Formats: sequence, C-alpha cells, structure tokens
Amino acid sequence: MSEQPYYRQTAQQALESQQADLRGLSEAEVRRRAEQYGPNKLSEGKKKSTLQVFLEQFKDLLVIILIMFIGRLGAVTLLSMWIDHPEPRAHFTEETVSIG
Repeated sequence: MSEQPYYRQTAQQALESQQADLRGLSEAEVRRRAEQYGPNKLSEGKKKSTLQVFLEQFKDLLVIILIMFIGRLGAVTLLSMWIDHPEPRAHFTEETVSIG
C-alpha cells in the first residue's frame, strides 16, 4: 500500500507517519533525528552585493522595455527642443552682451 501525500493525510495519520503524538516528538527521538539528519538550521546562501541586487532589478523584460521607452522619449524630447530652438545660446551673442 502506498502512503498518501502529506496534504491528504488526516492529523492522526500525519502524526503516525512521523512517529509523533499530540505532544510532539520525545526527547530521545529528537536526539536520534538530530544525529541522523543534522541540526535543524537553514544554510546561509551566498551574500549578494548591493550592486548585484540593484542590477537584478533590470532582468525583467517589462523593465527593459520601460527603460527603452524612457530613453526614446528623452531623445525625442531633446531633438524636438533642438529643432524648435537650434541656437540655445543666441541671446549671448556679441550684439546683446554689453561688457562695460
């Protein structure tokens, strides 16, 4: 007979499959499992630098598309400003500047 997945077991079946009761594991069982499986701790993962965390924000395709759109919008804005006012320093010509 195959054992049911844990999520389909009743509470009593789950306790029996783990050799426990409503009070939990006995001290002897805790020690035995700690010796067999090691301490109940998660291993620490590799630490990421702040730069890595920042750059990972740009992996998503939607973010890349938005950045490209913003770049294009900025380029179009600058180009339209240049076309409308091709000489932004025209008001500083020699005729308009009076040097004392």
